[in-house]
Amino acid sequence: MGDEVSLTGTVEMTVRAEPLVQLIRNYTNALRFLVHEILRNPSEYGKWRYVKRTKRIKWEQDIKKIHGFYEDLKRRFNLPPKFAIGCEREASVIAKSVINNEKNGGKRCVIKSYRARCDYQSYSIKFEGDKYYLRLQGVREFEVGFNKKWLDKYKDWKFGDLIMKMRGKIIRLYVTLKKVVEIANPSEKAVAVEYEL
Repeated sequence: MGDEVSLTGTVEMTVRAEPLVQLIRNYTNALRFLVHEILRNPSEYGKWRYVKRTKRIKWEQDIKKIHGFYEDLKRRFNLPPKFAIGCEREASVIAKSVINNEKNGGKRCVIKSYRARCDYQSYSIKFEGDKYYLRLQGVREFEVGFNKKWLDKYKDWKFGDLIMKMRGKIIRLYVTLKKVVEIANPSEKAVAVEYEL
């Protein structure tokens, strides 16, 4: 018996849908707002701790306090519940990396590209004949462009996060897929083991 490792793959899809364009814009604006609020007063939304190994003080986010923005994100930015939660999580990670980055003084952060992220519980992909559909919780169903060759390659993988990026009028969807595999123990005589997917 060998060790288990987690593999990650990404499948790209495309879609043209005006409701998704607005959702991505709203999500990005909400993300900018929330990151700005956290950076404005990090002590209110996290705590500082000393790290012995690096001899530095690091900021750790408190997701419960950041969750206080949940209703505001839904009402002010018109985000579905799952996207509001995803926005909170992403904003806390961005703010943490900015605050703990000594090079920029822990204050500067520019989010240029329009994108949105949701977890595996927020969406599903279904196949009907030659057509593929993306269903987003709290939004609706959209037909997507999809390369069929990925179906066989990833058929027994589990869905991970979905990232949506806007490129003009086309929205690119990046579906993360995950699979845990067992690595065989190499022979004592083996020099190297190569895995190819």
